Amino acid sequence: VTLAGATAGQFHITANTCSYQTLIPNGTCTITVTFRPTTAGAKTAYINIPDNALGQPHKIMLSGRGGIELALNGGFNTYPTATSKIPTYWTATNFAATDGKNTAFKKEGAASVKIANASALTKTLTETRPITGAAGNKFRLSLWGKGLHIPTTAGVVRAQVLLYYGSTLRQTVTITFPNGTYPFTQKTLAFTATRAYNKIVIKLIYSKGTGAEWFDGLSLLRSP
Repeated sequence: VTLAGATAGQFHITANTCSYQTLIPNGTCTITVTFRPTTAGAKTAYINIPDNALGQPHKIMLSGRGGIELALNGGFNTYPTATSKIPTYWTATNFAATDGKNTAFKKEGAASVKIANASALTKTLTETRPITGAAGNKFRLSLWGKGLHIPTTAGVVRAQVLLYYGSTLRQTVTITFPNGTYPFTQKTLAFTATRAYNKIVIKLIYSKGTGAEWFDGLSLLRSP
């Protein structure tokens, strides 16, 4: 069993119980492949399976898309000082002393960011980047969230990406986290830029009257 195709080097076989095996009728074996792109853009390859079954040799097509990371300090591990609660490159609005850096609960790295409320106050954590791009650019937003006693009353728990051209908002995409109590859960959203842009804003929003959310492992990938 081998990898072949235009960009086969971007894929790697990490487990293989098929090579040099004889399968009984309807038997199975397993090939595991990981995608580790070194450049942005679409990648294609295939698993080549030499066998003596009808229609051999058999191929399993693979595809992926490499992206460039746009979020700075999305793991919330870097801070201006040892006592700072607001992560480097991010700006907080309406944060209390208990909001921000949290080492008690984390999904990756040294810390997460906690946002909690005791009243219906809109709290945000924002990163703004002067990045230029075109319609058709493809993005993938992902992050982890952990909820504690988030009520069903008015308010939101969200992550947003806003694309601007100058001061004009061109596009908004949103990931919404659920109410209740739950362990770290990953949310992902793929989207395509509909118009040209020259500024990207990443924003975490918590406006529930009570409860808390921990955010970690935020990533915004862009691919041409």
